Amino acid sequence: GAQQVVPAGPTGTRTATLSEADGYVAASVYIQGPAAIAIGSTTIAGTAWNWTPGAPGDIFVVISAFSVFSLDARPAAPAAPSDTDGGGWVLLADTGDLFVADDAAGWIRLIAWAKVVRTAGVTHQITLPGADAATTVSHLARVPAADVGGDWDIRFIGEAAAWRPDRTGNFVPGSKGDAWTGVDASGLLRRLSQGTAPLLSPIRRLCTTVAVDHCAAYWPCEDGADAKQVASGLPGGNPMRIDGGGTISFAQSTVFGGSAPLLELGDDTNLHGDIPAGVDTAGAMYWRMLIRIPDDGYPDLTTLMNWYPAGGPVARIGIVYGTSFGGCIDIRLYDSFGTQLASTGFFTLTPDIGFNGVPMYLSLELVRSGSNTNWLMSMAMLQDDGTIDARLISGTFSGITVGRIYRFSIGGSGAMGGTVLGHMGIADTQQWFFGTGSTFLSGYSGETAGRRFLRICAENGIPASVLGDPDDTVPMGPQPVDTLVNVLAEIERTDAGILYEPRDQLGLVYRTRESLYNQTVALTLDWDDGRMSPLTPVLDDRYTRNDVTVSRSGGSSARAVQETGPLNVQPPSEGGDGVGRYATELLVNPASDSALPDLAAWQLHLGVVDEVRYPQLTVDLDLYTAVARNAAQVDIGDRIVVTNVPDDLSPDDIDLIVVGCTETITPTRRTITFNCVPASAYTVAVYDTDRYDATDAKLAVAATSSATSIAVSSTALWTGDDGDFDISVGGERMTVTAVSGTSSPQVFTVTRAVNGVSKAHAAGTPVRLWKTPRYAL
Repeated sequence: GAQQVVPAGPTGTRTATLSEADGYVAASVYIQGPAAIAIGSTTIAGTAWNWTPGAPGDIFVVISAFSVFSLDARPAAPAAPSDTDGGGWVLLADTGDLFVADDAAGWIRLIAWAKVVRTAGVTHQITLPGADAATTVSHLARVPAADVGGDWDIRFIGEAAAWRPDRTGNFVPGSKGDAWTGVDASGLLRRLSQGTAPLLSPIRRLCTTVAVDHCAAYWPCEDGADAKQVASGLPGGNPMRIDGGGTISFAQSTVFGGSAPLLELGDDTNLHGDIPAGVDTAGAMYWRMLIRIPDDGYPDLTTLMNWYPAGGPVARIGIVYGTSFGGCIDIRLYDSFGTQLASTGFFTLTPDIGFNGVPMYLSLELVRSGSNTNWLMSMAMLQDDGTIDARLISGTFSGITVGRIYRFSIGGSGAMGGTVLGHMGIADTQQWFFGTGSTFLSGYSGETAGRRFLRICAENGIPASVLGDPDDTVPMGPQPVDTLVNVLAEIERTDAGILYEPRDQLGLVYRTRESLYNQTVALTLDWDDGRMSPLTPVLDDRYTRNDVTVSRSGGSSARAVQETGPLNVQPPSEGGDGVGRYATELLVNPASDSALPDLAAWQLHLGVVDEVRYPQLTVDLDLYTAVARNAAQVDIGDRIVVTNVPDDLSPDDIDLIVVGCTETITPTRRTITFNCVPASAYTVAVYDTDRYDATDAKLAVAATSSATSIAVSSTALWTGDDGDFDISVGGERMTVTAVSGTSSPQVFTVTRAVNGVSKAHAAGTPVRLWKTPRYAL
C-alpha cells in the first residue's frame, strides 16, 4: 500500500500506512517509557473502564480508530477522553482523515491521546467520548506505563509571527556582549484573521479545500451580476468564456442554499473552458457539477455538455437530454468524425424521478480498466421537502479508452435558456467534491453547531476537537457566505459556548455551552492556606445587559427584557433594583426563528447575574506546590472554587468559570492568572432534582436574629416533602428543616447563620432559594 507520513506530534513521532487494497490504517506512536508496557483490551466508545495507577507520573495512552464507510461523511473527531482524575489529556498523534478506495469506500482516522496521572493509588474511571451515528470506534488500546522516564507539560504551541533580533550596545561578534532574538508567537486564529480573506460559500469552501490538488479545473459560477466570464476557483486557473451571441444572467439563482447565487443560461449561449495538463485525467476522470434543468425541459436529444479528450479513439463525450420520464440523460462517445462509438442508453427512471425543474448534483466518472472504461453516473436530486433522491447507474464501455480531457463546453443548442449551473469541475480522484447530502446542497441547514465546527475545521485542515457533545448544541441555519473566522465566530455566538486555541497543539477547540453546566470542580483553593494571591472583588456593570435582541440573518428577531428583579431596566433614581437600560443586539444563526426567544432569554440571563465579580485569580505554582499540577491543567471553561473566604468578601465559597488565562514563566517564578466569570450563570436546574423557586416570596413578619421559625408569604406554596433545603434571607443562609401550613403565609422551621451571617430581618425581606435554579438553554 501507499505510505502517508504524518508530521511529528508535540510529544512523539507518528506515521500512518494506508493500504487501498485491503482498506486498513496502521499508526506507530513512540513515547518515552519502559521497554515493556501492558496493553489494555478493546473498549467500545462511550463505555467506561477503571484504571488504578501505581504512582504519580505514570502515563495513560488511549488509541482509537474511527471509520466511516461513506463518501459523504468523515470520521468525527471527538474531544479527548474524560476521566475522574480530571483533565490534562494531550493529543499525541492524529493521522487526519485518510480516504480508502475499496469495495466499501470511505474514511479512516486514528487518534492517540496521553496524560500524566495526577492522583495515584485510587481507581479512576475513564471514558472515550462517542462520535456520530455514522462513525464507529473499532479499536482501543490502554497503555499504562509505570516508571516513565521523563515527563512533559506542554504550555504552548504556536506559530512565530515576529522575530526581533537585538544585542547589547558593546556587542562584538565572537568577542564580547550578548545577542538574542525575541519571538512573538500565537495560535492559528491570528494568521487566519490577517488580511481580507475571500468570502466563500459552503460548497466553494469544500471544493477548494478537499483534495484540491487533484482538481484539474473548477468553476464555481458564483460571479457577480456584471461578470463577462466565469472565473476559475483555482489559483491561476483558466476562466470559462462565453461564445456566440447568447446571454448569461450572473448571480441569478439561489436554488442551492449552500452556494452563492449562481448563473442562469440564456438561449443560444455556449460556454467553454480549457483544462490544463497539470492533473492527468486519462486514467480516471471525475466530473462534478450542480444543475437545474428548466421545469419544461429541453427539446428531445438536446446536447447538454461536451468533454473533449486528447488522443485515443474518443474525440468527444456528450451528455444528451431525453424527454422521457420528465427528463433523462444519456452518455455518448463520438470519434473525430462525429460517429457515435458507444452509448449508455437513456437511464430508465420511474416517471416521478424526472430531472426537469429539480436542483441536482450530477457526477460522471470514467475509470480505465485495461482496454475498457468503467463509467458511473450519479445524481443527487434535492426534493421540495429538503430530502435527497440519490441514484447511481454504472456500466462499461468495452474496448474503449478515454484520453486526458483538455476542453469542456456547455450550451449552444439553442434551447437551454433558464438552465442553472454551478460548481463545475474535473479531477482525477473520487475524493474531490464528495458532499451530496441534502444539508450540503442546502448550506448544511439543521447541522448542529458542534458538527459544523468539526466539519469546517476538517475542510480547512485545522486540528480540532469539541469539548462536550457536538450533537447537544444548537441546530444552525444555512452556513453563510463568509470568511472562515467569521463562520467560526457565528457558531460560538449562536451556541453561546467558547472557541479557543488549545495549549498543547496548533489547532482549535470548541467548548459547548452545555459542557459548562453544573461542572465538577477542576481546582479547589483554600483561602486559609495563606498562599493565595489577593483577590480583588469588583461590583460593576461591565457585563450588564438587561435589554437583549437576537436576530437571525435573513430571518426574524426576538427580544428579552429584565423589567423587574435584579439589574432591571428601570431608572436607578426610582429606587428598587433598576440600573437603567443596557441594550444590546446579537446576530445569530439558528435553524429556525422558533429558537430565537430561548436564545434571547439565555443571553439576558448571562447579562443580569447580580453578584460580585472576581475577574482575576493568580496562582503562584512555585509557592503553592500542593496544587501546582492541578492548576497547570486547568483549561478554558473549567471551574475553580475558593473555600474559606473571609466573611467581608463573601459569605459563601467563590465559584468561578475560567474564560482565559495568562501564564508567566521566568527563571525563578511561574504564575498563572486566570480570567474568570461567576459560575452561577452556568448552574442550571436538573429535572426531578432541583425545586422551583417562588419569585415573590417574602417575610410576612419581622424575624429576630435568633428566631428558629419564620413566616413566609408567597402566591406559590412551599413544601418540605423533599427534605431540607437552603434559602437566602437578606444575605443570611438558612436551612429549612420543615414547612407547615397549607395557605400563605407558611411557617418555616430553620437553622440560622449557615454561612456565618446572623442578623434580624424586617418584614417584606425577599426569601429565595440559596441556589436559585435556572432554566438551561
